[in-house]
Amino acid sequence: MEKLDLTKQHKPYYTAKITPELVDIEPAYFLSLTGKGDPAGAAFADALQALYATAYAVKFGCKRTGRDFIVPKLEALWWYDEQRFGRPAIADAPTEVPRSEWEYRLLIRMPEFVTEKDVQEGIATVLLKKKSDLAETIEFYGLAEGKCIQALHVGPYATEPETLARIAEFSQANGLKQNGPHHEIYLSDFRKTAPEKLKTILREPVALEAFGKIIMDRKLDIKLRRMEVADLAILFRFQLDEEARHLAAFTPKEPADRTAYMTKYTKLLSNPTVNNQTILVDNVIAGSVGKFLMEGDAEITYWLDKKYWGQGIATKAIKDFLTKETTRPIFGRVAFDNVGSQKVLEKCGFIKIGVAKGFANARQAEIEEYIYKLT
Repeated sequence: MEKLDLTKQHKPYYTAKITPELVDIEPAYFLSLTGKGDPAGAAFADALQALYATAYAVKFGCKRTGRDFIVPKLEALWWYDEQRFGRPAIADAPTEVPRSEWEYRLLIRMPEFVTEKDVQEGIATVLLKKKSDLAETIEFYGLAEGKCIQALHVGPYATEPETLARIAEFSQANGLKQNGPHHEIYLSDFRKTAPEKLKTILREPVALEAFGKIIMDRKLDIKLRRMEVADLAILFRFQLDEEARHLAAFTPKEPADRTAYMTKYTKLLSNPTVNNQTILVDNVIAGSVGKFLMEGDAEITYWLDKKYWGQGIATKAIKDFLTKETTRPIFGRVAFDNVGSQKVLEKCGFIKIGVAKGFANARQAEIEEYIYKLT
């Protein structure tokens, strides 16, 4: 059986020049695990162990069904609390922000044929064999970076600021601004490679900047498709975000109860009165929009992963949904202080018709909600 080698199939993704250059990075899915702290610490090592154990469990699970692949290079996104440390230049951040405060998302890219089901089975295998309890926190994570500046860094990780300075110069010269977390791809195994020979791709997502504002230089591909059971694990993680839950307000009593969530929405997928659609942005799952019945009236609901807020995605997705879901009238309900969702509904033609009160689980209080109607 021939093994798929992602580094050959997606050679441009795993290739960079010494000189900074602007590239387009395609959307992809990854095994992912988040954490915080010094990459030389024990917690980081434990996270690596959990990620690799799961990657190999997924690999061997796929191999049994004739879909073998080589586990590709380790990657990581890095960031820090900007409210606490400000926004130092990218070349200065590695030295100005204490290593104990670095936050990270470890990544291992997966082939296109790997599904959420494959990942969940891999996680279950790792947990069953007690290789790492951290495997339970691993996600099947979609990433769509688009335009990036990248450069190949050769040498110890401690000298990365030299390459980052060249990336910053390139960014400034071309009117570009950072548009996502710092991304590293580790082409060398640091356990087997001398520090001076380490090769690391440094990648910075960027967008055009004019008059202090970000200008999107490409059109996002926003699509809807019928929601599938395999989508639910990803959508479940979106609603764990505390800020998003606060704004939504009227959430389940136990939003972290994965079993209850999966049971409820799996059942809804077969309910003929419910129309649940998954929102895709550049072929990556970004959220959901749906219609359900409440006391005989059609109601609309939607949820968007926080990283996609403020880009017009919710408005576009709901407008598209309303061309497919033609039930009228259809109502929408929004917490009184969720201004963003109120504007989304208004842009989609909904009119505010009233105010009601209800107990909001996410606030643990009775609050007002605005009622909207589209005819």
